[in-house]
Amino acid sequence: MDNHIQILNEDLSAAFEKTFSFHKVNFSMRKNSKKIKTSVGVKLQKSRLNVFLVGEEGIVDRGYLNILPHLDMDFKLGRNSNATFKYQNTFIAPLLGQLIPFVNNQSANFEYIGNPSLKPTISNEFKLSFHHFDQFSFTNVVANINYKNSKNKVVNNIEVDQNLFQTIQSINTDHHNQISGYFSFSKPFKPLKLKYAIRIRSRIERYNGYVNGEESKLTDQNYRLKFNLRNTNNEHIELNGGIKLDWTIKKFGIRPEFNQTYNTISYYLDAVVDLPKEIYLTASFDKIYNTNNLYGNEPSYNLIKLEVSKLFFSNKLEVSFIANDILNQNLGYSRFGNLNTIYETSYQTLTRYFMIGLQYKIGKSKRKGITISNDGL
Repeated sequence: MDNHIQILNEDLSAAFEKTFSFHKVNFSMRKNSKKIKTSVGVKLQKSRLNVFLVGEEGIVDRGYLNILPHLDMDFKLGRNSNATFKYQNTFIAPLLGQLIPFVNNQSANFEYIGNPSLKPTISNEFKLSFHHFDQFSFTNVVANINYKNSKNKVVNNIEVDQNLFQTIQSINTDHHNQISGYFSFSKPFKPLKLKYAIRIRSRIERYNGYVNGEESKLTDQNYRLKFNLRNTNNEHIELNGGIKLDWTIKKFGIRPEFNQTYNTISYYLDAVVDLPKEIYLTASFDKIYNTNNLYGNEPSYNLIKLEVSKLFFSNKLEVSFIANDILNQNLGYSRFGNLNTIYETSYQTLTRYFMIGLQYKIGKSKRKGITISNDGL
């Protein structure tokens, strides 16, 4: 710093470059029938990984030759249903920050050292999916399951001294498995002019972790569920509400006292009211609960947002007034842990504010009114 001007210290600075070049030759065969479409093939990939300090000699210079098979199958299961199966073998080089052998000590609690001996990760990926849509009943079903097994997966090796200072270095492990799934079902309930939807998402990951030379079997699980209900007769009022559940489970093998379970439960309700003279009232309410087994507090809060808008000039100009987080309760924090440490971080979020907005649409206005946006899980 010179006269409040930041100056780069070249003696303490370094610049690195990473180059990953490859050439591929792909051979594949296709076979199509009325019910099944199949594509099978293999890729021959020759690649080279280079990392060097600018102006100095290279740090990493290695070449690879890989055979990468792949398979795609598409099944027609009737007029409204289809399924797919995919398999591929992938080859991923380490990141630049994982390779450079220089200490990153920006934190007072830990330092990170790259590892130029890291090997690329080779994975076998299997994907199975199913889709059904009935255009008469408007029933929609989507399901998929994915499995990945990786060799030379990059994980962290942590060394902790007597002052709890951590030295972290990336290493390869051969034990890394991940399975994930998704299921969605939606259908109208015509007697009450409603539409309901259920979405479930899950992920289970198992791999080896290392602390002070000890190997531990780690398990990371996450499960999400969302139930949504909305009215389909929205001439004057549109309602959309439901519940969201989120479970996270972490298990740490040799250190079971650090096993973690924390959940989030959210209730939400959104509404749009069509008032006379092209005036619309939009309101949203979210009630959020957090539970855990290790942290001292379990914060919960209410989020309320109101918006009044008016359309002019054949719906081309929209003038709106927005009041966000009326109760001023929006919280920002994150929670996570590893083999020997539990973290809870609070951060500043965009809380209560009031805003006037103007929006003008160029071109033809095809739809009158305002619709609730319903994001997925």
